[in-house]
Amino acid sequence: MRRVAALRGVRFQPARVGSLEGVIAPPYDVVTRRHIQEYMERNPYNVIQLDVGLASTQDLRLGSWDEVGTRFRQWLDAGVLAVDPDPAVYVVRHRYRLMDGSDHVLTFALVGLRAGQGPERAALPHERTVAAVREDRIRQLRRCRAHFSPILALVSDPELAIQRALEAACQAPPGATAAAPDGGQIELWVHPAETGPGRAVMDALAAGVDGHPAIIADGHHRYEAACELAAQEAKGDGVAEEAGARWVLTGLASLEGGGLSILPVHRIVGPPGASTVERLRLALYDHFLTLSPAELPPSVRERQKEMVADPIQAARAVAEIRRHLGRPVAGVVWGPQAIEWMAVPAKAVWRGNASAPDYSGAAADVAMLHQGPLAAWRPAVDGDGAAPGGARDQQWIRYTPDPREAVRMVIEGAAAASILVAPIHLGDVRDAAAAGRRMPEKSTYFYPKLTSGLVIQDLDLPVQPWAPPGR
Repeated sequence: MRRVAALRGVRFQPARVGSLEGVIAPPYDVVTRRHIQEYMERNPYNVIQLDVGLASTQDLRLGSWDEVGTRFRQWLDAGVLAVDPDPAVYVVRHRYRLMDGSDHVLTFALVGLRAGQGPERAALPHERTVAAVREDRIRQLRRCRAHFSPILALVSDPELAIQRALEAACQAPPGATAAAPDGGQIELWVHPAETGPGRAVMDALAAGVDGHPAIIADGHHRYEAACELAAQEAKGDGVAEEAGARWVLTGLASLEGGGLSILPVHRIVGPPGASTVERLRLALYDHFLTLSPAELPPSVRERQKEMVADPIQAARAVAEIRRHLGRPVAGVVWGPQAIEWMAVPAKAVWRGNASAPDYSGAAADVAMLHQGPLAAWRPAVDGDGAAPGGARDQQWIRYTPDPREAVRMVIEGAAAASILVAPIHLGDVRDAAAAGRRMPEKSTYFYPKLTSGLVIQDLDLPVQPWAPPGR
């Protein structure tokens, strides 16, 4: 079975929209209403309106998929968007810098990945999804017939054949460049699938996923929605393998090639107030113990007083304590001068591992938090911390990869506490996916986020499925 495909991508036309930077954006699941307004002010054709479902450029109601579907087709008819003439592989190189100042390069290919479940599936998830978000993405696909933003998946590449093919495809000058929405620089190469570089990348990707499903890094809701749509359309008669709805726009990268970073996703807990603090303390103390200074690694002990003033140092300290103790830990920020270092008792970890360990490494930390202390808290649904349904007196959690935001919310009185967690390693994600386990939602924050608007997939266009070499 063929698991990857070359696409006739849909792309913005500079003659109609101006610079590429004005129309690209981060994916829908990492933007707030403030971000949406900012991107719309850059360019009235910015892809963010398609990805979040804006009713119109003046109406910021989200999820208006009928209107978005109509607008997408109108833009195609007007030449704002155009379909590439031949199936192609779209190679992207993203240079970026992390908060700690380190520089990285991620290179990946935008192609079609077969959507579907079962033994022949092309991808494995590692994170749980939220039903309401998944259903919204299904409505988007049904009414718009397009993938406006790609998912990200990693392909096993122990010999680095995929990484070498991707890097070889970047030797010529790029066809387009832009500043990335979340930082860094993006370069894009478009290689028709039947040309030398295009064929080399497609062969490497097809061989990589043959018998070894890719691991979904970002885009679980979009992938599950695509699988649902593919299953529905497969029930009809004569649905061809090359039908666009059987494939999902995916950025495929080498698992072993490096370039992709995993940031910890810290928990911001609300609503603010003494009662929330008391409930959270009691819930934490049921599962965690406070660490004494003697239990901390010397590097953390020596910098203890600097931690709240330097949240990036505090986040690093959680990772150091995690490595030092080898069991689930958390750094709980209660106020301007208060970080409480906590860990699951060693005896509890031993008992859990002796019975049935669910996750390896720091993945266990997030699972422990959500199965225990945070079981009664629910994700916030908007950018200012309102709980589901809009009631601000309910217990809510917000998520952020930025420790500065997590600490700031507590200091400014916008949250009761923040819980800093250790980063999950790529090997832990791979192990969870291979074992069929799902981590809690927002366990990982892969960075950089793949940019929306570089390439769009029109599901009414056929793709070119690609067989592994020799098949």
